[in-house]
Amino acid sequence: MYRSVYQAVSHLYRSEGVAGFYRGVGAALIQTVPQSALHFGCYQVYKELLEPLFGTHGKYASINWHAASLCSQVMQELMTPGSDR
Repeated sequence: MYRSVYQAVSHLYRSEGVAGFYRGVGAALIQTVPQSALHFGCYQVYKELLEPLFGTHGKYASINWHAASLCSQVMQELMTPGSDR
């Protein structure tokens, strides 16, 4: 067990070099890149669907908020199917 963050970081650097700090980044990117692409696409679709309902005169922030909320719900269902939230 390490006594401090500094001790853990220095041990990792001495034993594995700079590459040790990036271990696991590939797995994170495999999840994050497709998720971000789907989220952006979903947001754009909802935004386009909501613009006729809200109009764009002074209520643009409301469209963004509603589109982001709906998209977040869809992404939650897509990324964690069958979970008991």
